[in-house]
Amino acid sequence: MHFLTKKELDSEARRVSGGKRAAATVEAVRRGKDRVLIICGPTDVEHPVFVPKIGSAMIRLPEAIKIESPDGFVCKPTWAFWVSLETFDPFHFVIDSEGP
Repeated sequence: MHFLTKKELDSEARRVSGGKRAAATVEAVRRGKDRVLIICGPTDVEHPVFVPKIGSAMIRLPEAIKIESPDGFVCKPTWAFWVSLETFDPFHFVIDSEGP
């Protein structure tokens, strides 16, 4: 099950990974009503940073959903974050984008 709502998943903002950008593995968690993605470290998953396969389906992450470091610092995107549509619940991967 994906952590995004049906309305968010129906967004037009979709993209396919070209396999040229590094991605970070994140874990989707809930804090009350808020949804947060926490960057995984090497003690959490085998490959915390990797290059996703070409053709990986992505969707633009809604601005209301924050990405945090394991220490709780909020990460800011260069332009926008993109999150994988495929899931290894509760894990996903995110890519930082420089522009449309």
